[in-house]
Amino acid sequence: MNPPPASGSGSQSRHNRMDSSYSHTLESSPTSLSDSQEPAPKTRYKTTAIQTQQLETLFAQDRKPGIPRRKEISASIGMPERQVQIWFQNRRAKQRVREGRLPRPVKRKSKPQDETAEASRPPCDMPPALSSGYDSELASRINEDDVSIMVIPCSSLIVGTWVRKWSATSRYDLVAYICEGKRQLCWYVHNAGKAFKMSIPLDTITDVKFHEAPGNAGLGSLTITIACPPSFFLDTFNSLPGEVRPTRRWHPCPDWTEYQQATRVLEHRIKGPSLPLKHLVAAL
Repeated sequence: MNPPPASGSGSQSRHNRMDSSYSHTLESSPTSLSDSQEPAPKTRYKTTAIQTQQLETLFAQDRKPGIPRRKEISASIGMPERQVQIWFQNRRAKQRVREGRLPRPVKRKSKPQDETAEASRPPCDMPPALSSGYDSELASRINEDDVSIMVIPCSSLIVGTWVRKWSATSRYDLVAYICEGKRQLCWYVHNAGKAFKMSIPLDTITDVKFHEAPGNAGLGSLTITIACPPSFFLDTFNSLPGEVRPTRRWHPCPDWTEYQQATRVLEHRIKGPSLPLKHLVAAL
C-alpha cells in the first residue's frame, strides 16, 4: 500500500515509504503549482482553477449577485467584473439544467428601495455548508457523518518542510474543511488512489494569522498554531466483526507526513484564495 508523495526540493525522485508498523509516509508534492495563472488571450477569458473554486463557493451563497457585489468579487479574485457577470449567468443556466429545467417562480418587479437594500446587503459571513446538491462527489470522498461541513478552497498545505499542493489534474488532491458538529478542522489529501486525513480539534487551536499575498490581493496564506499534534487517518474499505459487507471508514494510523513532521511541528500554513481564508479566520 503506497502512500502519496509530498512536495519540496528534489522530491520528484522520492518513492513513498511505509514502515513495518503500518506507517504511511507522504512526501512533499512532486510538482509545484503556481498560485496564479496567466489569463487567456483577450478573445476568450479563461478562469483559473482557483478562481473557479472561489466562484463556486460564492455561487452557493448568492446565485445572482448585484453590481456592487460583483465588483467586490472582481476585486477579491482578480477577475474582470464583466467576466464575473458572465460566469454567474452561465452557472445559473447550468444549475437550472441540473435541477431538471424546473420553471422558476414569477418574481415581482423590484422597487428602487428593494434594489438599494439588495446592493447594501453584506456578503455571507461563512462559506456554504457542503450538501449533495453542492458537491456530492466531494461529500463522498471525505466520507464524514457530520451533516454540517464547511469547505475552504486552498492551493497548498505546509507543515515544516513537508508540503502538499493542490493539483490541476484533480480538484480533490487537497481539501480543507471544518466539521462543525465535531468541531474539527481537517486536511484531506488524495494521491495515487489513496485518501488520507489529518484532524485538528478546534479547541486545540491557539493562534490564527492571515496574510495577504504580496502583489496579489486575491491570494493569501493562513498560519494556524495548535497546542498538540493532530490525529491521522487512512481511508479504508473493510469489514468489522459482525458486519456482512465491507464499509468505508477512516482508520486511525500513524503520522503519514514526510519524516512524521506533523507530529513534531505544531504550525500549519495553508495558501489559497483570500476570501475563503478570511472566512476560515472568522470560523476559528
